[in-house]
Amino acid sequence: LITAKGHANLHAQSGDVEIVGDKNVRVYASKEKLTATAKEEMLLTCGGAYIRLKGGQIEIHAPGKLSVKGSNYSFDGPASMPTPDRQFPNGVCESCMLKALESGSPFAAKTN
Repeated sequence: LITAKGHANLHAQSGDVEIVGDKNVRVYASKEKLTATAKEEMLLTCGGAYIRLKGGQIEIHAPGKLSVKGSNYSFDGPASMPTPDRQFPNGVCESCMLKALESGSPFAAKTN
């Protein structure tokens, strides 16, 4: 999926989205930031270790060594950040679908 101009969205409006790679899966934000957001829970796992963010709690578990390094540490009191509420569009752009059908394109580009 490539867009030369503007942005691209991938939606599963009533189900899951899965991205699977036999070897490597990479996600890049080459100029600014990468944001991952989940309403209920985020879970990173590898080699029996995991980091879970759920219910305002953070769990870090490892079957081996846990290493934390830095020139300075700050363990201040609690803080939070609200989770943005993402809404899916209602319905489909019928004129966009018809235009894609007429052109033979498998993708319907929504134009405003």
